[in-house]
Amino acid sequence: MHHETPDSFGTGLLLEDRLPLHWRVAVTPDAAPQLQLSNEETLRVILSLDEHHVEASDENPEFAHEVQRLESKINLILELVSQLLARQLQLPEALPVRLSAHEIEWESATAPAVGSSVLIETYVCPSYPRPLFLPATVIDTSGGRARAEFDDLGEHVQDLLEKLIFRHHRRLIAASRRTGG
Repeated sequence: MHHETPDSFGTGLLLEDRLPLHWRVAVTPDAAPQLQLSNEETLRVILSLDEHHVEASDENPEFAHEVQRLESKINLILELVSQLLARQLQLPEALPVRLSAHEIEWESATAPAVGSSVLIETYVCPSYPRPLFLPATVIDTSGGRARAEFDDLGEHVQDLLEKLIFRHHRRLIAASRRTGG
């Protein structure tokens, strides 16, 4: 566990976005293995949705074009299904969130007490509206924000979460290059 001053947020990369988020005071610790399994599966699917295996090449441009055409159709279907699911699931309110591999901070009018154990449910991928369940301990609640440090997420989940945040960061850099930012 590493604690920083309230205004410093981790040392690694961050995912900053408006994400559907709900918290509740802690769950019993014996649910941890099921939570880790669920989180691992969710993150694996999200990361696989993000992968592009075929690049257009000189060797077989027709094949690459066909794969890209199929990918765009699949993406459209995913988008439609996720919109339907999001309506049906009644996702929690989207809040400004900062997520690192070790902690999470969110804006909230109501916050759990510092020191309390919470289970945070958040949806990190709009095209796959399945939540991550993140057990954490609240370490700060100043300035209309709550900040919590993750309890043991499990090694695999931690690695996948770091990969997700890294990809998000890489996408932002690519987007800013495209727009000349």
